[in-house]
Formats: sequence, C-alpha cells, structure tokens
Amino acid sequence: MYNFYYYSNDIFLMKLSIITCTYNSEKYLAGCIQSLITQNLNVNDFEHIFVDAFSSDSTINIINEYKNNHTTHNINLIRSKPQWVYNAMNTWIKQAKGEYIYILNSDDTIYEKWLLDLLNYTIDTEIDFCFWNTYFVDKYGKLLGKLKPNSLMKFLFYLWCYRFGLIIYNYICPQSLLYKKIIHDQLWYYSENFKYLSDREFSIKVMSSTYVIWYLDSFISNFLHHNDSLTSNIHNRNEIYKEATYIWNKYYRYYLWSIRVLLVKFLRLFLT
Repeated sequence: MYNFYYYSNDIFLMKLSIITCTYNSEKYLAGCIQSLITQNLNVNDFEHIFVDAFSSDSTINIINEYKNNHTTHNINLIRSKPQWVYNAMNTWIKQAKGEYIYILNSDDTIYEKWLLDLLNYTIDTEIDFCFWNTYFVDKYGKLLGKLKPNSLMKFLFYLWCYRFGLIIYNYICPQSLLYKKIIHDQLWYYSENFKYLSDREFSIKVMSSTYVIWYLDSFISNFLHHNDSLTSNIHNRNEIYKEATYIWNKYYRYYLWSIRVLLVKFLRLFLT
C-alpha cells in the first residue's frame, strides 16, 4: 500500500524538467537538442538538465554551444561519476524543479512543437502519466518498426483502465512519456538493480496504481537504433531478456510470462 499525498503546484518553480543523460554522445546529441529547440516552450516554464558521465569526446562542447546560443533557457550541465544511467536519472530527478518530468535520451528525438501542447493539456486536465507512440529508426532515418498498441491492446486499455492491457503491452519508451514528478515520491524511483529495463518496471508500477493515465494515439518521437545504444545493441539481448523475464515474474507471476509470449506471437501474426 502506498501513501498518496499531493503537493501544491506553487512548490514547483516551473512546469517541466527535461533530463538527458550523456556519455560520449557526440554522434547523435545535436539532433536530440535540435528537436527540443523546435518545441517553442516558454523559457520560464522548463529546465533542461544534462547529466554527463565525463565524456571524452565533443559532447560537452555541443552542450556548451547549446547553452551559449540559448542564454535565456535554463540549461544545466552536471558532470558526475558514471554509476549507470538509472543512478544518474534518479540523482537529478530528485533535484528537478519541474512539476512534470520528460526524459529524452541523447540519441532520440521528439517531433516539432508537440511537447508544449502535451504539457499544457496534461496540466489542464490533471493527467499524471501521459504516453504516445514511437517510431524505431536507424541513423539514416529509415523506419525499422513501430511501438504502438494495436486495436486489441487499446480495447484492453479502455476496458481495464490500462491495467490488464499491460500483460500484452508492457513497454513505454522514456522519450514517449511525460509524467508528474510526484509519482517518484509515491512509488520510489527507477530501480538501480536493472541495467536496461528499469523504465519498464516503473511503467508497470504506475499503471498498476490509481494514477490518471492518458494514451495519445499519435507518433511523436523517434527511438534511434544503433550499435552504441544499450537497448538496441545485439550483444545485450540476453541480459535484456533476463531482466524482462524477472520483471514479469515479479509482477504477474511466472505462468503469465508464457501466456504473454503466446499472445504476442498470435497478435503479431494476425493483428498487425
């Protein structure tokens, strides 16, 4: 049982905190930053926190150029000893000043002007947890796949207020998720016991609770597949699968994992 409590909006200094973790991210960081510049966010409404694990390439130069060219923006660069990405995320989420959190990985992008509209809508309608569709693309922009609930999943979302639908659809990419910071105070932070899928466990926890959840059926962000990425690197697949299995065993009992595998195969075969 969680202790639910709510903060007054006036304790937050701004509406949104964007967090980007970097480590030798020079290949893709400029695209990530440019996608945020095009959001037309009010400079007084957001901060952008970069958490860098002492990059040795030109990552810091790219961030400093961003800061120098946008002096009215609240851009913070923090360099901390590498302790894996979820430790970095947790450390600076705790110090974030925004009412809402948006995590944009250094190699991913969000489409032009969407973030402002999403932020305003979630605030106006008091949504706690908002997610949307994502394209998987390669470094040339070629479409590799889509992360989108099919018709049956949407029906399950609607029928059980998102809870049961997660047995089939259990992963929301960080770049396709906007949520209230207060959720971390109530459910705790990203588990640092995982290397790859702590964000998956976090989504399951949220959707298994009583938060106001909203799904927007639009493609708004890109997940970039490349060999330098932790989750898309083929050498990490066995470890990722182990973490996925552990999470499902923990939250849905062991037999449901086998049921889920069969359901996913069926859905991919007949409903995509």
